[in-house]
Amino acid sequence: MYRYNGAYESDQAVDSRIDRITAAVAAGDFLVYQYPGLNGPRFETRFIDCMKMRGACVDCFTKRVLLAAEQTVRFGPITLPK
Repeated sequence: MYRYNGAYESDQAVDSRIDRITAAVAAGDFLVYQYPGLNGPRFETRFIDCMKMRGACVDCFTKRVLLAAEQTVRFGPITLPK
């Protein structure tokens, strides 16, 4: 995924983008997701929620802790879905 500014996109547009990115993901698939992806907390949360609704197994890892801290300053607190 590439980084983009989705702050002004509707929820429907974000969901549509996620559907296009993950069209081949099906129930039972295993997905490794680098968190944060730097597309904002709304995208992060919706992405993981969409994958869970499809029945995919999502494993998140944080590669760049300093970037996560910078994102927190820019976008507010980061919370991982349960």
